[in-house]
Amino acid sequence: MEQLITIPLGIVLQVLLFIALRRFAGMGARSAAAVIGLLALGIYIPYAILYWPGGDVVAMHVALYAVTAYGLGLIIANREARLRQHGGSEGWFHWGPAIIIGFFVFLVLFDTAFVIISQKGLPEPVAEWLLPARDRGEVTTNFPGVAARDYQEKQSHFNRYLEQRREQSERGWQVDRGWIGPAVADRASLFQVRVLDRDGNPVSGADVGGNFLRPSDTRLDQAFRMQETASPGIYRAEVVLPATGVWELDLTIRRGEAVHQLRARTTVEAAPESP
Repeated sequence: MEQLITIPLGIVLQVLLFIALRRFAGMGARSAAAVIGLLALGIYIPYAILYWPGGDVVAMHVALYAVTAYGLGLIIANREARLRQHGGSEGWFHWGPAIIIGFFVFLVLFDTAFVIISQKGLPEPVAEWLLPARDRGEVTTNFPGVAARDYQEKQSHFNRYLEQRREQSERGWQVDRGWIGPAVADRASLFQVRVLDRDGNPVSGADVGGNFLRPSDTRLDQAFRMQETASPGIYRAEVVLPATGVWELDLTIRRGEAVHQLRARTTVEAAPESP
């Protein structure tokens, strides 16, 4: 769901519906505001549940839609009351409620900017103005985030998770992993895993694979599968990682019912510059 479209579109539709209810249905300002607020939330929340965009995005939509309805109802109802009381000679709105509404509008817009920047990054002119000149690699200002060790997701299966960790410790498999040569961004790099049992014998015939996770941008995550080489217990895969810096490794080794999981970090270098 694209909040750059759904937020302004929803607000515009709320305003238009508010005007229509006032003009054609003869509804009072507070009643019309309640209708547009409930209608906006009644449409958006089920849609968000079906196509979940994240709690922060949902909260942002709910807050903006609610503030829009509340603001319209408060402003128009207050204006009508003052006009009736003073015979149409009073201004639009008292400064006290205006400051309160303005504060919340500013707060919501400020938070909206943070969410949009986290997903889209800073506009290029702004990034060039705020950030120092890049040294080598590509600069990214977005941060959609990643949970390499998602314990909340594991919570529903926590007992099984603890049991698996205990079995893995008792099994005593020894896992060595690393790159054959340097790992360079945007180039095929050879990743190797060697698996031995507790007695030092090769663990052959296993299904080995996993993911390289980019902490700063989940869109760059790379899944991989490994093939066993002619040497028993040694598995290799060519992996192309598209960005320099730190990557999270989530590795899973399966043989029969035995499952061994390993998590680690690795660093990818920039390609050397041509002379």
